[in-house]
Amino acid sequence: RAQTILGQNGCNMVSFELANQTREAAERFTKAADQIAFAPTLGDVGTTLSHPVSSSHRVLTGPEQQELGISEGFFRVSVGLEDEIALLNVFEHALASV
Repeated sequence: RAQTILGQNGCNMVSFELANQTREAAERFTKAADQIAFAPTLGDVGTTLSHPVSSSHRVLTGPEQQELGISEGFFRVSVGLEDEIALLNVFEHALASV
């Protein structure tokens, strides 16, 4: 779908929001995605996962975070060079934890 929308202008950065938008669910997901490095900033050859509410945007108030579209269940991912099937397996495992 990204290629359809972005064509050749796509990149390796994606974001998603968990249906369960609680800090507890975010922590369970992060812990279950144990084969992906957690990083407050993104951009490496390995896939990294960022949870803005608890890292880069933690100093903002709840309303300020909401205004930016950032919830407890919101994550950013920088997709690295790993095998895509292996990454899918990690994400499926982590999503099953929440």
